[in-house]
Parts: sequence; C-alpha cells; structure tokens
Amino acid sequence: MSYLAEIDMTVADFREHYAPVEAAAKEPHWLLGSLYGRDLLKIKLRISRPEVVVPEWKHAAHLDPLLEEMVDELGLREMPEPKTFGQRLAYVKTVATMALAVKKNMALPEWRLNH
Repeated sequence: MSYLAEIDMTVADFREHYAPVEAAAKEPHWLLGSLYGRDLLKIKLRISRPEVVVPEWKHAAHLDPLLEEMVDELGLREMPEPKTFGQRLAYVKTVATMALAVKKNMALPEWRLNH
C-alpha cells in the first residue's frame, strides 16, 4: 500500500459542502458601459474591421469581445474611469476628440484625466 503515502491531501479535500470555485469572469472595461466611450470603440471597430456589421444606434452586446480588443488597440486599457464632474467633462472632450481623430486617421490626443 505504498500508493497511499503518495496521495497529497489537504484540509480543502475534506470540506463538508464542497462547491467548485469558478474562475471570476473578467469584468468588461468601463468604456463599454459609457455612451461616448462605446461610440468611440464602435467607430474604431468599423474602420479596422469593415467586414463586421456594427450598428450605429443599437447597443449590440454581441460585439463586446471585439470592442474589448479595440480598447487595447487604442491603448485605453489603463484609462481611469472619471469620478468627478470636472473629470467627466474632460473625458467627454477627450473621447470626442479621439473619435474625430480615429475617423480622420490622425494621431490620438493624450488621454490623461488629471486624477
């Protein structure tokens, strides 16, 4: 019975009510939930992947994985969510300028919101 000595059991193996721990679902970037941010990402998606049908006015939740890719492509993953009124104003101005820059294939403006 040498095989019993090879089994490595821990306290977790003897829990009374065992429920497998599911991996935490990755929360979508906050830009996907904001009106202007989602529009910016949709504009970028239309330009970078013209074969994908991106509705202008519809939410289209099935596009969320592709829009997440656009967050990385635009380099906005580290963009902090605005909290104060002034930060929200700066965010709207920055995202509107970015949308125009993406449409005209120009360089993106700086996105720091002065936290």
